[in-house]
Amino acid sequence: MIEFEVRKKRTRAQAIAGFRALADDLSFNEMRQIVERDATLKMILLLPEPLVDQALAIGRALQACAAHRHSLPEDQEEDYRKP
Repeated sequence: MIEFEVRKKRTRAQAIAGFRALADDLSFNEMRQIVERDATLKMILLLPEPLVDQALAIGRALQACAAHRHSLPEDQEEDYRKP
């Protein structure tokens, strides 16, 4: 039991060191975006499952509409820009 706790602490310290190494390469804005995205995902996971399923269905429908819209010939012209 004691060996497991020592190994667990060592692993945790290594993980924290790894996170710090990853954070060294990120700007403040990038870290803020990651934290905001993480908070958003946590809020989504707290929602009831039927509501999440509906939101995912809506997201898939919007992606399908966007894909169809981009497949139209007038959207494929080089100078077409949507404001």
